[in-house]
Amino acid sequence: MLLKNKNIILTGSSGILGRKLSQKLLDEGANMALIDINKTDLKDLKKNLKVNNNQKLKFFNIDITNEIDVINTVEEINSMFGSIDVLFNNAASKGPSLEKFLAPFEDYEISTWNSVLNVNITGIFLFSREVIKFMKKQKKGSIIQTASIYGVVAPKKDIYKNSSYKGNEINTPAVYSVSKSAVIGFTKYLASYLGPYNIRVNSISPGGIFSGQNDTFVKNYSSKVPLGRMASAEDMFGIAIFLASEQSSYLTGQNILVDGGFSL
Repeated sequence: MLLKNKNIILTGSSGILGRKLSQKLLDEGANMALIDINKTDLKDLKKNLKVNNNQKLKFFNIDITNEIDVINTVEEINSMFGSIDVLFNNAASKGPSLEKFLAPFEDYEISTWNSVLNVNITGIFLFSREVIKFMKKQKKGSIIQTASIYGVVAPKKDIYKNSSYKGNEINTPAVYSVSKSAVIGFTKYLASYLGPYNIRVNSISPGGIFSGQNDTFVKNYSSKVPLGRMASAEDMFGIAIFLASEQSSYLTGQNILVDGGFSL
């Protein structure tokens, strides 16, 4: 129970990583404020999570790029929970549609580009800005950001040959790499800025997480990984708990690669 009585905000809580991480953090004793823009998925998550009687669990269906919603939500969470110990900036966007998100670079629409950057960067900025106001008064806190291996290295194009995901040809669009690189840079900036207030800021860069890609992609990707497989959401649990707990009290400004050796 490394997180017993810790008050944690998790954005993107009903996504591939978020929905499983939500339960794991609850299992470790945390009180959770779960944020997601997808109302249906959030309701489904609410039905499936298991909590102890003395744990606080609240759900907020908001758009993290809406400044007023973020301000009001963070204030409400702090009032309800009494403090905010951890902010886990996990939300990310695939734009208006998966097809447009995966479009070739030469055909990429500016509206899709702006939509992804708005969530992946601006949303993180807004939540961090508002939570920091309370953490500075507490003189403690941990901020964790979900980056990506493709914020560190360039995509390996041969992985994508004959690969598909939900009926779409797979690639990694430039906007994804750009936004995740920005998350890592923002992490370092905040770590330096907030160090005097005993607020730690770190990011996690997962390798490719299996989420329904076809067998060809899984085989191609796994061949590039020394551990011989894609990641799972469960592979992120240990480092997430570590960064949220006092076990990492002297760790800040780091981008931790959880990629099975893909980046070697």
